[in-house]
Amino acid sequence: MATIYEDSKRRSPRLLRASSTTWIANVENSQTSNSKIDGSTSIIDQIKERVRNAISREKLRDPELNVVEVDLSGILDYKRSDVLTDIHETFAAERIDEKLFIKFDGPLKEIIHRRIANSIEPQLPGWSVNINTICEVNGNEFRPDIGAWNPPPTRLQSVFPLIHHCPHPLLWIEVAWNNSDHDNAIAKISYILPFCPNTEFVLIGLPHTGALFPGNPTPGVASAAIGVPLSARPHYAPYVGYWAPGAALGAVQWHLIQWNQHLPLAIGINLELNLILNELA
Repeated sequence: MATIYEDSKRRSPRLLRASSTTWIANVENSQTSNSKIDGSTSIIDQIKERVRNAISREKLRDPELNVVEVDLSGILDYKRSDVLTDIHETFAAERIDEKLFIKFDGPLKEIIHRRIANSIEPQLPGWSVNINTICEVNGNEFRPDIGAWNPPPTRLQSVFPLIHHCPHPLLWIEVAWNNSDHDNAIAKISYILPFCPNTEFVLIGLPHTGALFPGNPTPGVASAAIGVPLSARPHYAPYVGYWAPGAALGAVQWHLIQWNQHLPLAIGINLELNLILNELA
């Protein structure tokens, strides 16, 4: 998968080739029609076809494929708004400048997203807690796996998030496999952090295996606050990384996820870690 990192001088992402799991499609705009709708539809069809081909080809070589990267540099500026709207209505995608990243999450991740969102929502009355919702950071579009907004996005931002610039959340949670998927999540957080000083970030690392996690030895016990952070990211998942609001990337606090613990958050709620382990066990 390609890893994004920030150029500290220009604050623009570049690509560092990390493995072969990302397929890049150069979407060349060869259409001469002046119709934005026709041009947009044609480009979307090109992207769909190339993504299908990439998935079929790359899955044979790399079963860990979870992101497909598309180069949008061939799309003319006057078509950009229409094309981006169509892209985000068609794909679970994120964009940084000319690069589009299309994610493919399996059922386990989706279940964990839902469990966490359902647990957080009653703890945050008056907030908007959403899964995979488009928001804008530095002119680019991202989809937090789970996000919590206060105040909630306006009606227009909720219906037309691109045109009306849906803001980023105050709580941003990413869920990633403990492989190159983790690297991609870290790269995304690295890019976003400087533009979201009031947001706290959580990264949940999952074991990329079919083996079951050991069951809860003491079910029904009240959860305790997670302990002192580790000196480095754990080698084995499940684990959680936490960035307090305004923290630098290197100030992350790493913890192993263990039964009957919770992660206290700056917004005044707890992230119950049994929610994650229940799905892994």
